[in-house]
Amino acid sequence: MSEHHEKLRRHVALIAHELVGPGSLVAGNVEFARDELQQGRTRDAIEALDDASEGMKRIAKWVAELQRISRRGLAEGAAKPGSAGGVDA
Repeated sequence: MSEHHEKLRRHVALIAHELVGPGSLVAGNVEFARDELQQGRTRDAIEALDDASEGMKRIAKWVAELQRISRRGLAEGAAKPGSAGGVDA
């Protein structure tokens, strides 16, 4: 595997790790909030939804950063004949 592909693989693994954590937090908190609301415990549900919201904000930051990197990579790749979006095919 080329050095470039190895770096890309490590970055993808890092990004996946950074998205899975908040994603699990969001899913768990939404499920907990639903259960709390069914039992009439709105205060705990609101706290769980606030935590879920924070997790979604973290995910949104990662997605925005990935979009920025992608646009930059595509722009750099467009200037190089024979490249596919800045990543060697």
